[in-house]
Amino acid sequence: MPIPHPKALSRESRTRRWQIACLLVIAGFALACEPDAPAPSWPSDNWVVGDAAALSSVATGLAEFVGTPIGRHAELWLERAGGCAGFVAQAPQGATTEQLIDSIRCVDSVAIPPALQTLQADSAAAFSFPLAGGGHVYGRIPAYSDAGQTIEAHFEPPADGAEGDRTATSGAVSLLVQGRDSAGAPAFSTDDALVHARVRPAAGLDLASLVSQGSQADQMFHLRSELFVGALLEGSWEIAIYLPREAQVTPPMALALDHTLRVGAERAMQTFVGELEATWPIHHSRQRIAGHEGACFHDLRLLPDLVPCYVVTARSIVIGWNPTSIELALGRSDAAATFVAGPVLDERGGWLVHLDRFPEADERLQRQLRGHAPPKSLARLFDSLRVDARVDANERAGVVSLHAELVRNARVGVRP
Repeated sequence: MPIPHPKALSRESRTRRWQIACLLVIAGFALACEPDAPAPSWPSDNWVVGDAAALSSVATGLAEFVGTPIGRHAELWLERAGGCAGFVAQAPQGATTEQLIDSIRCVDSVAIPPALQTLQADSAAAFSFPLAGGGHVYGRIPAYSDAGQTIEAHFEPPADGAEGDRTATSGAVSLLVQGRDSAGAPAFSTDDALVHARVRPAAGLDLASLVSQGSQADQMFHLRSELFVGALLEGSWEIAIYLPREAQVTPPMALALDHTLRVGAERAMQTFVGELEATWPIHHSRQRIAGHEGACFHDLRLLPDLVPCYVVTARSIVIGWNPTSIELALGRSDAAATFVAGPVLDERGGWLVHLDRFPEADERLQRQLRGHAPPKSLARLFDSLRVDARVDANERAGVVSLHAELVRNARVGVRP
């Protein structure tokens, strides 16, 4: 058999490579041009479909909140769905919760929309709620476990414009939706925190855009000041509400706005304070709080325990309800914490509510407010609530996904 000339072999090899490359390019274009999977066809009515047995334990626990709306709704659900293996609730758009619960029927006699069947899969329940003016909320509730209960929901806004673009959030609501970028590690202490949140909004942290120039809010509070305009703010914000201190009736709370340059942030805050003093008969005093220079308005006592203060750290502008709020947030409080452990936020951001700490907060407030009846707390069922709202990277443009997780943990980190 003749041996191919080396040059001929090289030409044949190159030809095969080009043929393979062309086939891959053609296949890639074919896949890229393939139409997207059709969107689910959601029903025009409110629907909830689920496994009654899988939800009965949660409903039974919620029914113990006698005299509250959530307790009343749980009782109604148990009355209507208690005898069903599976159940369906269907009511017109705009129906009340009572009307939706009153429509519950056993699943055997009802034709369930295919989109709901797919959504439920092996979950305890699925729901679909059309919104007035367009848009849709849909999601599922996985089966309850000893670890707790989760809820997964998606908000699909109405199409806007000829191209069918969707804008999931606007205005102040946009500040609550986490973008695809990291929110960064939390700056605040979690000791004694009742609520802790950190978000890097998908739409950015343009606070000035929320206020019209010359509006009453702009004239009274100067919310279009240099502090809230331009590139001064880095893009993430953080808030924490803490266990009430003894002899106080308002829980300490603090807000952090991450900045890009400390010198610029200090100058902007000084300008902002000057604008407020020019508008209102108030005066600030310089004060060092939690190891940082700042200022407080000691003559602005419009609400209980209110002495608004701020400091500028290397990372953030921190604004507190009073000096104690900033000390707690930055972990510099002299008082020993009651709760020193538990779940924490990570760089993904989100909201964390320490339900197991609310009974202690209620007791402290009851001691200060004579005759104050403490509200019934979900801490009887769950220890914490973690909520994450973010732009959905895996679904159609504009969809916001909400993941809520009610967690039952062992009681840890409580000092006697």
